[in-house]
Amino acid sequence: AVKLVHDGKADMYMKGLIDTKGFLKSVLDKEVGLRTGKPLSHVCVFDIEGIDKIKLIAGLQNEEFSDFEDCLQMQCAKSYGAGYIVTRNIDDYKVSETKAILPKDYLEILQ
Repeated sequence: AVKLVHDGKADMYMKGLIDTKGFLKSVLDKEVGLRTGKPLSHVCVFDIEGIDKIKLIAGLQNEEFSDFEDCLQMQCAKSYGAGYIVTRNIDDYKVSETKAILPKDYLEILQ
């Protein structure tokens, strides 16, 4: 993932369930890391689409989804104008108005 940012094929590298030592080790890698010679910050700001009353009611009324939380994620993706919902369980989004894809497929799109 760091290499994608290094090569300009992704805009950010996000820390998930990885310890900070491992995260920063990849960021500081001399070959494919993000070194620029300038101070480096590991802070990122991005938009988060929230749940409002309209999305909540739409989710409650949508009986096509078997999982309420998945339906709310679809409502947020739709409202935000997202092209995809990236998930490891695309079967849960078969009725989604926003296409669900696997993380590996999203990485291929970025390349």
